[in-house]
Amino acid sequence: MFSLFQLEDHTGPLYLHTVNQSLFSTFFFTLSLFLLHIRSLALSAHSRALSLSLFGYFYIFGSFSLSLSGSLSLSLYPFPFSSQVMFENMNVPAMYVCMDALLALQSAAGRTTGLCVQCGDGVTSVVPIWEGHIIHNAVLRQDFAGRDLTDILSLRLGECGHNFSTSSHKEIVRSIKEKLACISTHSGKGSSSPEAAKTFSLPNGVTISLHNELFSSMEAIFSPKTAGLEFDGLHELAKESILKCDLDCRKDLKQNMVLCGKTTLCHGLLERFSDEMKKSFPGQRVKVVAPPERGFSTWIGGSICAGLSSFQKYWVSQKEYEEHGPYRVARAIRPC
Repeated sequence: MFSLFQLEDHTGPLYLHTVNQSLFSTFFFTLSLFLLHIRSLALSAHSRALSLSLFGYFYIFGSFSLSLSGSLSLSLYPFPFSSQVMFENMNVPAMYVCMDALLALQSAAGRTTGLCVQCGDGVTSVVPIWEGHIIHNAVLRQDFAGRDLTDILSLRLGECGHNFSTSSHKEIVRSIKEKLACISTHSGKGSSSPEAAKTFSLPNGVTISLHNELFSSMEAIFSPKTAGLEFDGLHELAKESILKCDLDCRKDLKQNMVLCGKTTLCHGLLERFSDEMKKSFPGQRVKVVAPPERGFSTWIGGSICAGLSSFQKYWVSQKEYEEHGPYRVARAIRPC
């Protein structure tokens, strides 16, 4: 999730601030369960009934309220705290919150309908968007992405006699992955690619030769089970997401698939993903778009949105924040 901010004395359209929704939600939910357990023990001692009321969970902001009978009450709002920091500490004149998938889709020729396939460092997600609105019941994500591919490549290199075990070594492996790793454009050919060996110069001046380990490690994007991981391939996530959508939406989603995230910059991934999706939907038109700057699609999409004259009415100004407070502002910003 991204927050868009205007800054004083800045001629550009915006700055962006990332809010980790999963981290907030996991922490607060765990804390709530712990408090609920303590409270239930206290009530049991007095033979009183426990009533639990979950007032609401706002998906966009990852905020919710929890109320227990008696004197204990707990209210958790991570987004209002974020707006409070931005308006009171950083003194931004206006802000707006938007899902990163919407901005990434906007960066691909201004699309408002399509399937946003994101694969970054820690998370892979597939987000179907129809006329600017996210189809929430079809959003899929899994905690398998570029960082895991780096670990797999490190293991493959270790099997070949190249030991990369420390954190500084992991950065070297990541550099190898970003510069040299590639994937077969057709399924079933990753481990037997005829391409010649590639070389990489380590910081200490030693040059190592790399062969099939580059292909076999990146093959896990589409076949995680080959690396012993219980995840779905990137094309399987996309197919499942499309099938969860209404029939009327599927045609446009198939013809407007957008790749984004730095992991999708891997050589051969665009061709392989297109090939896999055509096999998943035989006889149907499938189009995959991969902008060359897709590693920064969300930032580019945010710049495009903030620069539109029609977008200016959606900003929440500092004046509105001062009049209504952070919680009303949080309820007012519901972009999707």
